[in-house]
Amino acid sequence: ASEVIRESLRLMHTYDDVQKQRVEQMNQAIGVGLMQLEAGDKTSASDSYRRLKKKISTIAKERQ
Repeated sequence: ASEVIRESLRLMHTYDDVQKQRVEQMNQAIGVGLMQLEAGDKTSASDSYRRLKKKISTIAKERQ
């Protein structure tokens, strides 16, 4: 039983570490985006939507 508890704790710590890394990556991406905005490097909403729609379409085709 103690082995199961130890393994559960290890998995919980691993999961927490992965979540912390994801949050850090997200914060870095947000920081980059904010710096780009401050520098005037913007994309219109319609362009963003078009690019995102194209990317989703490409992914959907790859999965078929």
